[in-house]
Amino acid sequence: MDDLSGRASADESTVFRERLNWLFEHVHPPKRGPYSNKEVAAKIAGFGGSLSDSYISLLRTGKRVNPSDDARKWLARSFGFPEKFFDDEEVAAAALQQFAAVKSVKQAGIESVFYRMIGLSSDSIAAVLKEVDRVRELEGLPPASD
Repeated sequence: MDDLSGRASADESTVFRERLNWLFEHVHPPKRGPYSNKEVAAKIAGFGGSLSDSYISLLRTGKRVNPSDDARKWLARSFGFPEKFFDDEEVAAAALQQFAAVKSVKQAGIESVFYRMIGLSSDSIAAVLKEVDRVRELEGLPPASD
């Protein structure tokens, strides 16, 4: 995975564009290709945001720079990443680390659960794991070892 964090010396608009294109290239459902700009615009509209597919294209090519805070949040959210993904190096590094762990899981079904966990807080992850343990118990499976 490309290192998209720790780029303090790089131009902010370059870092934004690289991270945005990385999301398009790497974050998509199993067994299909990347989302189109139009699909991402539709996802953003689905939760109340508003970005056109042509504007997203301009951001991806660097022909438009410095998107609004709302645009940054909407784009990150549309890929299931934390809203601060484009702006906070620590948040980006943690999200990329979580994503790398997710990609190492190749089982269908399990992978989709992990995608949904990207960006969750430590407390939320602990709550999800507690629920998984409960379901394992219901299924008659032994407790998971850490």
